[in-house]
Amino acid sequence: MNYTEQEELRAKTREFLSTKHWSRPWTITLTMKQFLTNPYRQLTEDVASRNFTRFKRSVNRHFFGKAYKRRGQSVKIVPVLEFSIVNRRLHYHVLMDCPTEDISKFKEVILTSWHETEWGDSHVHMEPASPEKPDGFLSYMTKAKSPNDVVDWVNVELSP
Repeated sequence: MNYTEQEELRAKTREFLSTKHWSRPWTITLTMKQFLTNPYRQLTEDVASRNFTRFKRSVNRHFFGKAYKRRGQSVKIVPVLEFSIVNRRLHYHVLMDCPTEDISKFKEVILTSWHETEWGDSHVHMEPASPEKPDGFLSYMTKAKSPNDVVDWVNVELSP
């Protein structure tokens, strides 16, 4: 695939994942432990995705309770798994629509849910998406500096 085709595909992906109609989009960066001991295990893309699935389920259970499973209610989420070339670490950039007006509860649920996962590391950065440029972080997330930077399609939730 040549550069023009790659840029066209990125533009279509950004259009599909647009957050312009979300009520309260937030940008979140989640770091992960790169290995665990006892027994020794190393973080891979598949392991990271499964870990993110656990995180997403926990967040949805906190906000929607049984309606999450029974009626399929879910927080809108767009996660991108990125491999940092500088420090050689996998981490997530996430766009998430805040399902509550209680921002402190939202932040608490995100922190608690992430730290309860097996691979969740201590650094979590959260802030509201810029109202002037709602898809600015989405453009940043889909920049694809490395071939390993991928939308985690298994964990994308766009339905209301």
